[in-house]
Amino acid sequence: LSEHRPFYRAVIPSLGFPARNLEFDVHPRYGGKTSYTFLKSLRMAGQAFLYHSTLPLRLMVGLGVIVALGAFLYGLLSVYVRLSTPGTVRAGWADVIVSVVFLGGLNLIFLGLIGKYIALLIEQGKRRPTYIVDEKNSKLPDLGNRDGVH
Repeated sequence: LSEHRPFYRAVIPSLGFPARNLEFDVHPRYGGKTSYTFLKSLRMAGQAFLYHSTLPLRLMVGLGVIVALGAFLYGLLSVYVRLSTPGTVRAGWADVIVSVVFLGGLNLIFLGLIGKYIALLIEQGKRRPTYIVDEKNSKLPDLGNRDGVH
């Protein structure tokens, strides 16, 4: 693999080879303690989540939409309160809050979209094969390795 930090538990099954579950009994450790701490396991899970998933980016876009929509609804509410009960709301305060929160939501949306584009570029940079040929038909001429087919 040409990846800098491959996560083999996710990459190997994606290669397309036949797989099956193998049950076994785990015996107690004979001596010493494991050097693979809980923090290292947590770090590996985080890397797997970030390196092999665009879910954090989709969550960022979703959060941005929710924040921007919330700011828009709050803006409508502040206009309603301002018109229905004049003098109870400080002038300009709601405008500033709505503007800041709405623009923050838009920032989250656009950062998530930019992140999606970067994720697509990274996926292309990994140059994983599009598919894997299990067996060749000997009647067809061998055209060599084309278009990432291995």
